Amino acid sequence: VLIGDTVTLSLVGTAHVVPGVLYQWRRDGENINSATGAQLVLNSVQLSASGTYTCLLSSTFAQLGTQESTSVTIDVQGANTCAGRADSPG
Repeated sequence: VLIGDTVTLSLVGTAHVVPGVLYQWRRDGENINSATGAQLVLNSVQLSASGTYTCLLSSTFAQLGTQESTSVTIDVQGANTCAGRADSPG
């Protein structure tokens, strides 16, 4: 992922369609403020967005309890500054 890209993380499976499910996205084990939907969109990412992301799912229904999603690691890289110029000698 490059600096400035948009990254979208979505939950896949059946738990997210159960009524009463609550979501809390996390980066490196820490809650992300206001990230409480089934999808997390990171607009114009910066280097600080690098990390391991998970989502905690909990429910008001006892059969679900609290579960953590599979993790995904995002590694934000700087823009490619090695591109050659058309007018450079070759």
